[in-house]
Amino acid sequence: MRVIVEGVSKEIVMLIPMLIGVAYMTLGERKILGGMQRRRGPNKVWIEGVGQPIADGVKLMIKEGVKPMRAEGVMYKAGPVVTWMLSMLGWSVVPIGEGEVIVDVEVGLIVWMSIGSLGVYGVIIGGWGSSSQYSIMGGLRSGAQMVSYELGMGVMMICIIIIGGSGNISRIVEVQEGVWNISVMMPVVVMYMGVILAETNRTPFDLPEAEAELVAGYNVEYGGMGFGMYFLAEYGNIILMSVVSSVIMMGGWNSKYMRGEIVVGIKSTIIVYVYIWIRGSWSRYRYDQLMRIGWKGVIVYGGGYVIVVGSVMWSIGGVSI
Repeated sequence: MRVIVEGVSKEIVMLIPMLIGVAYMTLGERKILGGMQRRRGPNKVWIEGVGQPIADGVKLMIKEGVKPMRAEGVMYKAGPVVTWMLSMLGWSVVPIGEGEVIVDVEVGLIVWMSIGSLGVYGVIIGGWGSSSQYSIMGGLRSGAQMVSYELGMGVMMICIIIIGGSGNISRIVEVQEGVWNISVMMPVVVMYMGVILAETNRTPFDLPEAEAELVAGYNVEYGGMGFGMYFLAEYGNIILMSVVSSVIMMGGWNSKYMRGEIVVGIKSTIIVYVYIWIRGSWSRYRYDQLMRIGWKGVIVYGGGYVIVVGSVMWSIGGVSI
């Protein structure tokens, strides 16, 4: 019982800052995109729009959720809940500081990938349960995209595990005390950025919810907290992916001058800014281009780089099989 209480309390302590981060990431995104377009962005609610996320959250909570007449009741309601819960569950194995992790498992990186790959089921369930052609098409696109780029993500993670000599995320951070993994992975950094954009359905790979083609895709029939849960899951995954990238690629919490959690927060914020900058700068790819990049680009070149990294590490005695 004590173990359960400690686990739940740790989860709550980690999730509250994350939910606040999601709220103010939306404000930051709107401000940054406004600046890129020579606008001011939200500036009416409280001081320079600081209260805008609170107003948006209250609006979603009091908004009526209307279920379409032909929707499958259980599937329609389960889709957003499953997606949101899996998004939150991913935080359980990701450390944000030395010893600051809910469950520090030996294969934490693989467990995190496994949890992340399950998130697509919530999207497919919601799209199918909505009984809308746009929703179904968005769900199927999301499933195909996840399968394509999950393989690419797996290839990248194999490189990280080979370099770190372990699947434990804390151990991978310890190995980066001298040299960050991003310097070793430099030839495929652009590829890695493309993979995490596709994994989180962000521009230029936001095909599952393409407004011009699918009228918002899988969540077109959702309003109120149904839409809110999908929204929280999407932005929560962006922050989680940024934290994981800062930990496994950019040295994590290694610093002599600041607390580890602050260091991870700064690095993660930089990656989130890159997400937003790309959204404001790049146009959306066509779906056939997305698939071609995934199957003929990322997997092929990433697989070749795994062979190179494995050969180099084996030759210097860094890999034990």
